[in-house]
Amino acid sequence: MSENRMRARRIENYKEYIRNILSNRDIDCDETWWDSEEAQKALNLLVRAEKWEICSSVQMGIDSSENFLFLKFTEDSGSLLAALEEEACRLANMPESAEKNIYVICIVDNMKSRVFLERLFLSAEGKTMKKNIRKEMKAWKGTVNFLYILDNSYNEQDIKLTNVNRFEFIQMPPMKCHINWENKDEAEGSNRGYVTSVHLYQLIDIYNRIGDKLFKRNVRYGLNEQLGVDRAIKDTLRNSPGEFWFKNNGITILVERPDFRLDRVEEVLLEHISEYGDLHFSVINGAQTITASAQCLYEMEYDLKECKNKGETEEAAKLEEKIRQSKNAKVLLRIIHIPHSAQAAESESDSTREVNEISVALNRQKPIKAEDIAFASPFVVKLAAFLEREQMNGKRYFRLVKRGEGNIARRTVDLVDFARARKACAGYPGDARSKGTNVLLSSRNDTGGEYSFQDKTIFVPEWLEAEDEQEAEIFEKYYGAVYFAVRVADFYGKNVKKIITDNPAAAAVLQNGKWYFTTYMVQLFNGYRSDYSQFTDCFELIRDKLKDMMELFAELCGAAAQLSGNYPVLDSNTFKKDELYLLTRNVADVSRFAQIVNNSLEDDEKIDLVSYREAAAGDRRPSAEPDTQAQKAPGGGKAKFIKLNNGPAERVNSTAHAMVKTVQYVLDNYPGHEEEILTNGTDWFTDDRARAEEGYGYLRRSVEVTGSDGKTYWVGTHSNSVVKYNQIDLICSLLHVKKHSISWIAIDGKTPLFSW
Repeated sequence: MSENRMRARRIENYKEYIRNILSNRDIDCDETWWDSEEAQKALNLLVRAEKWEICSSVQMGIDSSENFLFLKFTEDSGSLLAALEEEACRLANMPESAEKNIYVICIVDNMKSRVFLERLFLSAEGKTMKKNIRKEMKAWKGTVNFLYILDNSYNEQDIKLTNVNRFEFIQMPPMKCHINWENKDEAEGSNRGYVTSVHLYQLIDIYNRIGDKLFKRNVRYGLNEQLGVDRAIKDTLRNSPGEFWFKNNGITILVERPDFRLDRVEEVLLEHISEYGDLHFSVINGAQTITASAQCLYEMEYDLKECKNKGETEEAAKLEEKIRQSKNAKVLLRIIHIPHSAQAAESESDSTREVNEISVALNRQKPIKAEDIAFASPFVVKLAAFLEREQMNGKRYFRLVKRGEGNIARRTVDLVDFARARKACAGYPGDARSKGTNVLLSSRNDTGGEYSFQDKTIFVPEWLEAEDEQEAEIFEKYYGAVYFAVRVADFYGKNVKKIITDNPAAAAVLQNGKWYFTTYMVQLFNGYRSDYSQFTDCFELIRDKLKDMMELFAELCGAAAQLSGNYPVLDSNTFKKDELYLLTRNVADVSRFAQIVNNSLEDDEKIDLVSYREAAAGDRRPSAEPDTQAQKAPGGGKAKFIKLNNGPAERVNSTAHAMVKTVQYVLDNYPGHEEEILTNGTDWFTDDRARAEEGYGYLRRSVEVTGSDGKTYWVGTHSNSVVKYNQIDLICSLLHVKKHSISWIAIDGKTPLFSW
């Protein structure tokens, strides 16, 4: 083939690759982009590349929702990363690039080049390049992703499977003659199927010689490699190659040439191909198995070469043996022969339709859903392992399970419920209700084939990056209330129809407000903080009160909607947004919830509840901030000693006594703030004698203190220890009390219960 014809053919193939990538990413772009002079010039640069060449989607005139860089790579001249960074930063800084991710499409000649690039992008220099590009994305926290296309300029050759025995083939329809006789087809051009087992490495070798053209009939061509499945394929091939046949569904090859026959004893000729010519066979199921296996084997060969270069002979010998065993792995192979006659347009159309129907059917027999893919992500694998380990150690955590396995009664939660509950904890009930599974669990393909989740409010990067000793602390910070939220939402769904109301607005809230209510419960019992480190799961304590709280919330939410005048109709769309929730949270009468919650509870069980306005008015910062965080003993504890302003330890009669002495210390040392404490502590701090004597709420037991203004105030102590900790935490945050100036200590004189 002449050089010009070869170049023209490659350009057509590149166009096809790019169209497939855009199509499979659901990008609706101008389908005539490739006819422009700019696109032709860019494509010519790519196919002529001697070492490497980079072109952008802007240069090609592709108008899409993502930015693309197309890298044609043969070998590195030492300046590739710098050039790639420069082009990516130029893209990121374009005015039209706001909120666009960058995809680097790497076109390589063979698997060795692909593995080289993958290792380069994962190197320290590659990570620095990616970090620098992301800096240029500024406020938009976009990602830089890498996809690979293998396009080999092969020579004329036979593509065949060797070391196969014809008598091992199962034929469909069955043969009606002796194995050594030719089985004459009953109908001209009839379809045939054959099943056997072959060495997987032969298919990998064919892929390396031909490239992604091998998958031209695969309807999923161009889709990102499915997370988790790739990892499992590689793990089996690397560590248990003898089990590969049993753990894999196999490969299906479609052959369309009319003269295909099993007419050789120990080999199957799939096709004799001309130089960079069209193929008349294709892998229509199992592309992922082949590409992941190829990546695994060529990675091992890359590592082997590195070991030899470093003189690590022992390690090299181990790798050589592992590669040898992996190359012996076998896979089930199905060959479907559909003779494709080019003599009549009608015949060609029928054949194409039939091929597409088979391809679609094979690729949807057991669909992989978003939650299946997400469950195999590094983030979820780490989280599930942590939860299982903590359960075994006696912690009352939930367990994360796969789709269809969730059961609240067994303390298990599936990933979708987990995501919605975390949205509620983060304060986004509209998203918890309205976002579909694919959106909640959507992921991006990062460098090296690793996937990261797009929604960082659900899948917080700090968790994935946490060291072992930090895991429990960070889990509590972000996910400490998730199981509580899951159970509240589950209770709501099972009981909402039992509540009857004549109020149309309240009825609308009850019908649509599950996640509004769940979000409010989570925030109410956490003091509206975003940090859940101090959250106490009180679900069992309030279970029998939840229906009354649901009814009250529906009433308050409906009243807030009517009061605003912005909601003439309350329907499902209202609850897909957060505005009405925020309005309800801001004006809700928390005393009515407190009355329901604390009714019939013992004094030590009573739960301190504050309104959002009370919590926000004092500029109460999240307890996660290191300069304001109070250290509290989990589960409370009775104080017997206190230390104030680094003085000597003083013995106190009770935790109530400790609270009174601490409040007096704050009033003495931070004068002039009595009004602020009154505003934010109305249920436990007052200057109203009658209110104190009446014994309202926490003032049922109250003690006098003296303010800096000489007036008498009363401190309510009718609360449990945990509530007292939170009350002192509030005034210390409010008045910016000096750090390390307050300590409450247990009866042994050593164990700290509370410190500020």
